[in-house]
Parts: sequence; C-alpha cells; structure tokens
Amino acid sequence: MIDNDLIIKTEKIYKNSEESASNFKNYIEFTDAAYNFSQSKIILEKIN
Repeated sequence: MIDNDLIIKTEKIYKNSEESASNFKNYIEFTDAAYNFSQSKIILEKIN
C-alpha cells in the first residue's frame, strides 16, 4: 500500500500481431473481465 492506496497492476501480453476473426471473442472476453474487475470494490479489514 502506498499512501493508503492499494495498487493492483495487471498485464496482458499478446504474442501474435495478427489473429483470425474467429479468435476475436477471446479478446472481448478478456477486456470485459478487466473492465468488470476495475469496477469492483475491495474491502480490507484490519486484523489486530
């Protein structure tokens, strides 16, 4: 944590510069999942 901010870094690496149209749905699924995660709330509980 930095200045009371929790920072989560993610990375997606594409190894191919070209992909067939049939694989496009896989990219959409990933970007949708990333967006949904970015909209999530994380609750931290202090443990004594």
